[in-house]
Order: sequence, then C-alpha cells, then structure tokens
Amino acid sequence: MDLAKIVGKSVASAEVAEFESLMGEAPKKDPKPLRADRIHWSYVRKNIEVLIDLKSNRISTVFVAPSAEGSAVEGLRYPLSFSMSRDAVRRAIGRAPDASKDDPRYDVWEEGDHKLRVEYVLDFSAIKLVVLMAA
Repeated sequence: MDLAKIVGKSVASAEVAEFESLMGEAPKKDPKPLRADRIHWSYVRKNIEVLIDLKSNRISTVFVAPSAEGSAVEGLRYPLSFSMSRDAVRRAIGRAPDASKDDPRYDVWEEGDHKLRVEYVLDFSAIKLVVLMAA
C-alpha cells in the first residue's frame, strides 16, 4: 500500500477503493464536521486519518500517527519508523528536505504530485506524525 497513490484522488477512484479494502475496517466518518468544506475518515486500527475536500470530493491529506512506540510507518516508499530521529529520517529519505525553515518542528519533501511532511517530537529524537498532502 502506497499512501501517496490516494492523495489528490477522487474518493470514487480505484486507488481509494483499493486503499479502503486494505484498511480492513470501515472508516469512522465525521457525524458533524467542524468545517463545511471537508470531512475526516479515521481508520482507528491503522492510526490513519484521511481529510477529504468536499468541493472536489478528493483526498487532500493523509495523516499517519504511531500505533505503538517505535512502530514502522506503513504505506510510504521510504523505510521510516516512528522511533527515528530527524537525522535518521533525512538519511533514510536520502536527500535534504525541501522546506524546514518556516517551522523547525517538521521537514517537508516535495514528491511531485504530493508533499511528505514529517513532524518530530520536541527534541527531534522521534517522529510524532507523518502527513502526505496534495501539492
């Protein structure tokens, strides 16, 4: 499963249908969204949350949180683990981030049709959250 394949895709696309089947659970959907222009789908067992833009009916953002301390980050093309430090993440990705100056708590890599954002705990000793966003 490559989470990047669903970013920017219509919720009716084959890629999103494949993603949903791989999740092994129906998503929890916002009963009352906080904003009228987007909704969240949460896959609790995988700690994955999907943000859907209602105007375009496309997935705009995917959030991946740790399911257990030190667990692997599933669904990325890079071998990341939530126990990795900032330096280890940068080595695993193999190149410097495209953006990190605006907010030192995270790094951003441009990946063509999407961005990969890795957020760190305060001392940069571990990953706090991984975010894939439409470019």
